[in-house]
Amino acid sequence: MTSYSRMQEMKRAIYAMRNGVVADALRSARSPYRFIMGVNLPQLKEIAARFGRDAALAAELRADTVCRESQLMAPLVADPDAVDAVEAQKWLLGSTSREATDILCHSLLRHRDDAMDLARIALAVEDESGDVGYAGLRLLWNLVARYPAEVLGMAEAELVSGRTSTARMAQALADEARFILGIE
Repeated sequence: MTSYSRMQEMKRAIYAMRNGVVADALRSARSPYRFIMGVNLPQLKEIAARFGRDAALAAELRADTVCRESQLMAPLVADPDAVDAVEAQKWLLGSTSREATDILCHSLLRHRDDAMDLARIALAVEDESGDVGYAGLRLLWNLVARYPAEVLGMAEAELVSGRTSTARMAQALADEARFILGIE
């Protein structure tokens, strides 16, 4: 009988759920990954639940930057207690796509006590693509209900920064914070 590592088992589970139509659509949309299986988020969550939290597996998945599903799966299996502040910052600043950033922020980083600090760090980075600024704002979207006043201040600061790549998202975030605070 063949014995597989946890990574191989996970890759086999992902491969079994591949969707060519979704994969082709992602390729047409210029997804940055070389390997795209087209597995959707509910299926990835189902696979992650079977494997549970595993820091070593998450690190191995995160290191596989050429496969979309590896990047999306890493935060789903990461052990939140095993990701220190430095590692969390590396994950956020080094996210490989906006899709991966969304899952990272929602599944892992928003639960951290230092999530606001991580967002501040990301928003302080000057990057041409706007992806790091997006990461900071995306994390704030997960925190706006808990910290509306702080998020409003950070979103307004982003608006006056002059970064056009994040302006619409920062405006929507500021509007949401104002709504929660009851400010017209």
